[in-house]
Amino acid sequence: MSIKQKRETEKILGRKGIAKRIHNLAYEIIKASSYQEVMELAGRISVLADTASYDSYWSEKVSNGKFKECGNIDCYNLDRSK
Repeated sequence: MSIKQKRETEKILGRKGIAKRIHNLAYEIIKASSYQEVMELAGRISVLADTASYDSYWSEKVSNGKFKECGNIDCYNLDRSK
């Protein structure tokens, strides 16, 4: 998605709207009945997170979340090696 498309999306949804959309999708994940549905919803959230990267504040928040999850993945890998 280009920066122009990201900014256009922001004009439509706004910061709060993007965050609310992610929140609603996260709630749908809780209700999901299959792993496939969860992964599809995660993909939708990732698009919105990427959309937020037009804004330096939101980009920093998304980067922080990615960094934290990468730390969790390292922990998962360490647990498997035991």
